[in-house]
Amino acid sequence: IFSNRRTPSCPLDSSTIGILYICSNMNNEVIDLSLIDSTRNNQIYDTSYHVIQKLGLSEQVNHVTNSLTLLLITAIVLLAIDWLTRKFLLAVFTKFILSTKTSIDDFLINNRVLEKLAHLAPIIIAGILLPIVFSGYPNWLYVISKIVDVILVLTILQLLNAILKTFIDVLRLQKAF
Repeated sequence: IFSNRRTPSCPLDSSTIGILYICSNMNNEVIDLSLIDSTRNNQIYDTSYHVIQKLGLSEQVNHVTNSLTLLLITAIVLLAIDWLTRKFLLAVFTKFILSTKTSIDDFLINNRVLEKLAHLAPIIIAGILLPIVFSGYPNWLYVISKIVDVILVLTILQLLNAILKTFIDVLRLQKAF
């Protein structure tokens, strides 16, 4: 549960308002997501941190600015990868599929299987890049990795749904169905 208020399953006092915490319902432990663990940084994080450090801001502001900058760069890269994979898959395979004489593979395009398949690449890459962005925030990294995992599962389910719709459409062509 994300909360900045006191709940029965999350015993926080009034001093915690305004800071994001995760409260586990199983054992009522509170994890402070604002902690910075400088021992878990990596080379990309460190390099960009040292560039931002030259601005003369406080250490906490440097870490936040660094993470936000890396997050923005990651978002732009992921959007570009998503766009490129969709354009590549659709351009290459659509021409190939439409040039064939069978109508079975046309259902792949109609049910948007290739589009859903193209969305897997940026999600997988996000799972690789986001630990770099949040390497100084291990508690945030846990939450972010779970969110990426959920998005990956939902995308795979959408892909499987589109594939099953394709099979249904193919079976409808058969006389027995």
